[in-house]
Amino acid sequence: MIEEELIDFGLTLNEAKIYLVLLEKGPLNPYQVAERTGLHRGYIYDALERMQEKGVVSTVHKLKKKHYQAVQPKALAAMLQEKASHFQKIVPQLNILQEKTTEDMHVEVYKGKAIFRICMNDQISTMHTKRDLLMISSDEKTYEETDPIYIQRYFQKEQETGCKEKVIIKQGGYRLKAKHIEYRELPAEMVGNASLFIYANRVSFLLWGNPNHLIIIKNQEVADTYRKQFNVMWGLAKKTKN
Repeated sequence: MIEEELIDFGLTLNEAKIYLVLLEKGPLNPYQVAERTGLHRGYIYDALERMQEKGVVSTVHKLKKKHYQAVQPKALAAMLQEKASHFQKIVPQLNILQEKTTEDMHVEVYKGKAIFRICMNDQISTMHTKRDLLMISSDEKTYEETDPIYIQRYFQKEQETGCKEKVIIKQGGYRLKAKHIEYRELPAEMVGNASLFIYANRVSFLLWGNPNHLIIIKNQEVADTYRKQFNVMWGLAKKTKN
């Protein structure tokens, strides 16, 4: 889990491993890093140079030899906040550029392990609209097991913005423990094995498989149509106690 967070920060998987070794063991030379990570020494030299450019490691000389040490986690957090602050300043300009090229119907397709976070982040980006999330869930437990820490952050954002969820699940299906979620049940054959999310002017389909796929459709008319269909199913679904 820690390695995944470091990858989100901008490191590769191997760079994340190197950073954690340096953080735990203190200053090491490239040979020692290679020995402790199991990575080829030639790769270690290149990786440490890249990591120094990224500002996540620094050098120190011990016994006239160059050693590398991990930058303190607090410094990384400060660096990330600074980057976010700089990026926030140009968001209005980026939005203007996007509006110039936005089509009536916009479809995005993603695949891989990161699709769950992409899906949640897209929902977070629309929470300012104050519209509740409507969802037909194939398996709530999968979400909790896939990224338990991030889903709690997502719930916190929903609570901060006052957004709630209406979720249709299979009869006897697993429920996430959150007061702002209202569940109802339908027979398994009516729910299916894909998850559907309806929020703001968007509809997303989450397909678990090898690889996982995420399809996001951005169109108000499409979202409103699926919202009406959901409301019909919601009326047919059985009320349950969370």
